[in-house]
Amino acid sequence: NEIRSPSRCALVEGGEDIRVLTPLMSDRSAALRALRSVVPCDSSGPGLVKAVAAACDLVRGRREVRSQIVVFADLRASSLEARRQEDLRRIRATTRELGQALDIIFINLAPEKTENSAVTDARIRGGEVRLGDDAQVVARIMHSGEAPRQVSAALSLSGSNVAQSRPVLVPGGGEAVIQFVAPVNRAMRGFCEVTLREPDAFAFDDARLAPLNVVDACRILIVKSEGKHAASSSLEQLGAGSGSAALDGEPASSLDGSAILRYVLNPARELGLSYGTGYETSLVTVDTLALQPLSKYDVIILYDVSQLSDNALADISSFVRQGKGVLIFGSGGVNPLFFNRTLGAGTAERPALSPALLGNERELATPLGVDQTALSHPVMAPFRDKMQGDLSAVRFVRTRDLSSMADDAVVMCRAEDGVPLAVERRSEQGRVVLLTFGLELNQSNLARTRAFPVLMWRLADYLAGRLGERRPDIFVAGRTPVLDVSEAPFAFQTELELVPAQVPGVTAETGSSATAQSVQRLVVSPDRTVLAAALRRGGYFLQKPRLDGASRSGYARPVAVDSDPAESRMEKMNAAEIAAIFGSSARILAADRLGDLAVTGFEFWTVFLVLMVLAYGIEAVVGFITNVTRERSRAKGGAA
Repeated sequence: NEIRSPSRCALVEGGEDIRVLTPLMSDRSAALRALRSVVPCDSSGPGLVKAVAAACDLVRGRREVRSQIVVFADLRASSLEARRQEDLRRIRATTRELGQALDIIFINLAPEKTENSAVTDARIRGGEVRLGDDAQVVARIMHSGEAPRQVSAALSLSGSNVAQSRPVLVPGGGEAVIQFVAPVNRAMRGFCEVTLREPDAFAFDDARLAPLNVVDACRILIVKSEGKHAASSSLEQLGAGSGSAALDGEPASSLDGSAILRYVLNPARELGLSYGTGYETSLVTVDTLALQPLSKYDVIILYDVSQLSDNALADISSFVRQGKGVLIFGSGGVNPLFFNRTLGAGTAERPALSPALLGNERELATPLGVDQTALSHPVMAPFRDKMQGDLSAVRFVRTRDLSSMADDAVVMCRAEDGVPLAVERRSEQGRVVLLTFGLELNQSNLARTRAFPVLMWRLADYLAGRLGERRPDIFVAGRTPVLDVSEAPFAFQTELELVPAQVPGVTAETGSSATAQSVQRLVVSPDRTVLAAALRRGGYFLQKPRLDGASRSGYARPVAVDSDPAESRMEKMNAAEIAAIFGSSARILAADRLGDLAVTGFEFWTVFLVLMVLAYGIEAVVGFITNVTRERSRAKGGAA
């Protein structure tokens, strides 16, 4: 309001981006109108250094008596951390050019000490939650202040409060980690939110979203030959709660490998317990396979199956091409002649289901173990660390030779003598794995080892497409997110859309950053990623494009956008640090001294004009009097 012509002013906004709202102009009304549009944002953005550089570009090259860059900020160190060399070069060039005529003044709008607690991180341990398991949410809480403070937090799933933490004493400038455990009983894709229960200086960082993916149970169909023992009798022989004693006391030939497999995939269910591992198994014979709807399963296991009908092979081949998995046990109960004629042979319409042809069964005089130097496959890689599972104790007594392998087949693991134990082949989006051993106790001790359950769970996840771990979709507001869209539901999509979600509490529509963003159409790149525009704080769903007016249906992936954790740090920059960045022309001024900002250089302009007018007036009067006196003197001389 105090700026008058010929002085000029401009307005620069430093938020999620640096914007010159009004250029240098003598009319201050445009800057005042633009000032009303400035609102707080959820991120630290490019930082104040880039904003000062943009202001330097406005005043550089102008011959002014005095130039001022006035920065209104809270002087938190986080806003000055981003220092691009190009921005610093522009600032230094301007200060050298203008010299003493340039002032960079920082107005401190916040008190020197602020007590604030914030949720700086929240995520699901393990990335995804299996149905029937507990969701473990780990939250990190930071306290900025000198005195310790008691903080407590609450966890909500899909808007319902499900857990609360006990008060935790967080020291000044320290952090605390709080873990919540909440049971989930249905498959869902949504959000969980961790919220502080005590109010503090800032409300925007008291809550944090995290995507919650509760995956449905992995449904596995086990198909066994008609000649195998019934699974129920084998499970009864295992004995609920009898542990390994039943195994030791039972003759090795009476324990069916398919029953062992069903037991290890979900032991709690077989024992009648309420919880489980997230794997649901169904056991059928080859004769009843035609009655099963294969589309509801994620993995099919063929245990000691020697042959299948042409219709069954066509259905299973289509099952694999759609992104599902098949596991084939080629143990001693398989007839290699029938197997190679059916599962190992392809037709013009479909390729062979098995990745290799079976040979004779070999009985080893000296048991062989797993080659520990060939564990690079994603299923086997964790077993290189014996803390994750020790395969060195596994010994095989009987294995199956492979007469030939498909050209595109890959060996997953092999025995110590180099003979393959597991062979894999991809078929479009799905996979087929052939094992050359059985699970019966007279063929190997694999079922007795501690690594056996982990190995079978990882193998089932790999065939179901669930083994690959993706970084959680948690992004910082104001930044450009890149999302991986390589999962099977998006396999054939060239475009996706990002839709704001209606999340109770903090949403993209009602977030602290202003209005909601519209739906974004995202193009899928060849490397199966999408690039989205900068997002505001809230929840979003990544999904297939909808028709106009259609509601959301089908697969949708939750994406959480939270405020920048740097915004929750309260430490401030002092005058020495400001001068080190912006030069000797920079100084800090308190907010109550705004009156000292009067622009210097033209304060006496009006007085100067008045004095000039008076001088010219006096000169005119003196000249008039002098001329009148001279004329009178000349007239008197003429009369004489």
